[in-house]
Amino acid sequence: MIDVANDTTILDIISSDSGLKFSVVAAIKSVEAKLAKNNTEYLSVTIGDKNASCLCKVFGSSSMYNFFKTIEPGTKVFVEGITKDYKGVFSPEMTFVRVLSDDESTRGSYLQKMTVCANEGMEALKVE
Repeated sequence: MIDVANDTTILDIISSDSGLKFSVVAAIKSVEAKLAKNNTEYLSVTIGDKNASCLCKVFGSSSMYNFFKTIEPGTKVFVEGITKDYKGVFSPEMTFVRVLSDDESTRGSYLQKMTVCANEGMEALKVE
């Protein structure tokens, strides 16, 4: 089983140098089919956590194309990849992705990374 309790965030990935390997737990924010200039379809996949999100392009030649073609926004995933820039724009390459089980997504630091929480107590939040 892959350890999904790492502390890496999307912001960490965005802030890192090109060419570094990463693993992160994230949610699928969106998947949009687009056409490249050469008229081939690719997917624009946005993954994110509570602090940041990043756009990843998945081309038809990728082994993950069909996986992302059918995935629903909000799905919790474990992603491994390499940070890269394409034409001066951050564009990480995902090398491995899998859907987290319900058990995995509710343990470790996952919920803390994905959920925005208020610092105030419940009573302070009720007062407006």
